[in-house]
Amino acid sequence: MSFLEIFIVAVALAVDAFCTALGIGVGERFPGQSFRLSFHFGLFQAAMPILGWAVGIQVVEFVRAWDHWLAGGILSALALQLFWEALYAKAEHERTDPSRGLKLISLSVATSLDALAMGLVFAVVNAPILRACLLIGVVAGLATLAGLRLGRRLRRRFGRWLQVGGALLLLIVAYRLFQI
Repeated sequence: MSFLEIFIVAVALAVDAFCTALGIGVGERFPGQSFRLSFHFGLFQAAMPILGWAVGIQVVEFVRAWDHWLAGGILSALALQLFWEALYAKAEHERTDPSRGLKLISLSVATSLDALAMGLVFAVVNAPILRACLLIGVVAGLATLAGLRLGRRLRRRFGRWLQVGGALLLLIVAYRLFQI
């Protein structure tokens, strides 16, 4: 695969990270959130193709049967939490940071499951796996930062109700995943 082909794949794989970050960006801002999300989304996007490449065809076929349900479920849960926070959370302590703990790991996995299957493709076409994974990770990290920044700008301009729109966006992405 050429650099341009790998770059196109990296951009396509980063769409889920961008949309998830956009949905999070319209919510409450927490210190260090941008770094944690962009680092972990990029890291998982870079590591999953290596895992897919190493695991082989049998396991990827098994994962492919339910990966979209897992990713869609995680994104739906985040969307519902964003709805709740936008409509009902009053106190600062009621808001939760999606860039910490198990929620961060869950989101990182959910946004990178498609990269797992891409690792198998890289093995079949004999692509330079390390260069591809590095590029995928960097693009996903930058897409996450762009999504967060755009979400924050939109929130400042359109107010707290934009968080409801971000939750709807995540539900649309989850719905798309359920349709696969």
